[in-house]
Amino acid sequence: MCAFIKVSIATFAVCNRISKVLGFDDYKFIATPVVLLMLSFSIFVTQNTMESHFSISNIWQYYSFPFEAIIPFVVFIVAEIRRKRTKVL
Repeated sequence: MCAFIKVSIATFAVCNRISKVLGFDDYKFIATPVVLLMLSFSIFVTQNTMESHFSISNIWQYYSFPFEAIIPFVVFIVAEIRRKRTKVL
């Protein structure tokens, strides 16, 4: 159930942003192509459940570390430097 809600929110956000970027008033007609692209991409990324389990257990921990630790830390450092500069000026 949680995975369904997470995918639904992500799909809504993607459709909403695409409609805003392209200048459309309504996002609903973009939902079908986005869902079809997500479905085809998910089939392209992993062919079966065993391959998905292997990638999650062996590869994901090294792949996700920069996105979960390094990049937020760098963004925090840059934000602190900018905040200190604006206080001085």
